[in-house]
Amino acid sequence: MARRRKIVNPFFLLLGIAGAVFVVSAVLYGAMALQISHAVGDWADQEPIHPLLLFFRENGTMVLLIELAVLGILAVAAIWSDDYWIRRGGARISSDD
Repeated sequence: MARRRKIVNPFFLLLGIAGAVFVVSAVLYGAMALQISHAVGDWADQEPIHPLLLFFRENGTMVLLIELAVLGILAVAAIWSDDYWIRRGGARISSDD
């Protein structure tokens, strides 16, 4: 009996990981923005701020833009190579006989 071995497009895995990283970054950026909006006066007068939020205060926009670019590139690569991975999965047939 012939059995097909399922081959997964690796770009979908990378796309999922990049999407999860983007969500975490977006939440951190939102937390940083919320902390700034509740701040009264200068940042030096406030209680200690987590270094990650300070990093997002200075670099958050660039980080999110780079992550969006990576997501776009991976999405195009996943769509473009999907037919290849489907054909490759259909070509691999093993038998138990």
